[in-house]
Amino acid sequence: MNWARIVSLVVLAGSLGAPNLSHAAIANDQNAELFLVLWDPVSRASYTKDLGLNVYAGSDPARRETSFYVNAQQDVGFQQFWALDPASDANYLQFRTLVTDTTNVVWSVVAFDGTQDSSAIESPGEMQAYLTIRATQTPGVPGAAYTRLSAFANGEFAQQTPFMVQELVEPLNQATAAAPGTVNPFNTHAPNGTYARNGSSFDVEGQAGYFGKSGFNLPTFGSSCQCDLTTPVGRSSWFYRVTTSDEFDSFAPVAIDEFDNLSNDGYWGVAVNPANGQLVLSYTLAPATLQSLALTPEGRARAALTEYAAGGVSRLIDAPQNEFAGYVTPMVTPVPEPGALLLMAGGLLALALRRPRA
Repeated sequence: MNWARIVSLVVLAGSLGAPNLSHAAIANDQNAELFLVLWDPVSRASYTKDLGLNVYAGSDPARRETSFYVNAQQDVGFQQFWALDPASDANYLQFRTLVTDTTNVVWSVVAFDGTQDSSAIESPGEMQAYLTIRATQTPGVPGAAYTRLSAFANGEFAQQTPFMVQELVEPLNQATAAAPGTVNPFNTHAPNGTYARNGSSFDVEGQAGYFGKSGFNLPTFGSSCQCDLTTPVGRSSWFYRVTTSDEFDSFAPVAIDEFDNLSNDGYWGVAVNPANGQLVLSYTLAPATLQSLALTPEGRARAALTEYAAGGVSRLIDAPQNEFAGYVTPMVTPVPEPGALLLMAGGLLALALRRPRA
């Protein structure tokens, strides 16, 4: 598999963490943005980073052209890296100053579209959540988090998704600290409504943007779901789009679309770069080994979306075992499959695919 033919160099590692002092909110509408959460429940601190990736899944061709939902599911594959650098992000510096040992750190990559209309349950595709979840390390056995998520009822989902926006995204966008009217000095997400630039935030227990604040069950997508959204550093997670399956049945389970292509599943990972001890986030989808049977570009693009509902044909969903075992500083080589190493150390390069096929 020759990855050199399907990837192109887009930016050097130094530019990945370039300082960005401009404030910018995390979008939580139909063009929702993905953001990373790092959480240390022992040190009681969390860090969030707006990844600047929208996950639009609608029919607007202009938005689809730049949507991670489309680009990250192509048969040609996809890979991208984010180096977390305390030298270029004051908020991440605060987090790593407090959290020097990443043993207890867990992570999530999420996005929430809390769009609501007057109906009791939103129609499929109107309200959405994009989630990584805790997966089992036993091959062939679905994890408890996925089992719970696949049984999550439409009505509960329609209540919990806006709650995640209200209690997590909005406090981050407003840079809220503790008492009403106070501002978190280590937050560059705000002001709300400015999405062109991407900020970050460092929050501790007692602040409104803290991921683990008591009584809100944010790390488990609410008390009704209890779907663990967190994954330990050094392990990977598949990635899912969740929406309602039926506008009129509040008790039916939600619809789940797994990020994948015709042959492989897309997965996120966070691991320690041994060259400098810093964390690196990555998303990887290996190229499909089978050719699409679609005869037209439109047909191939449609096939690449791979619409997958949890209520359909059963699939074994589990995490790659020993994802980061035997990490060594690699050369720029073909992308490893799940079960091998995700990251490039040293002068880290971010890799991304060419534009998707027309």
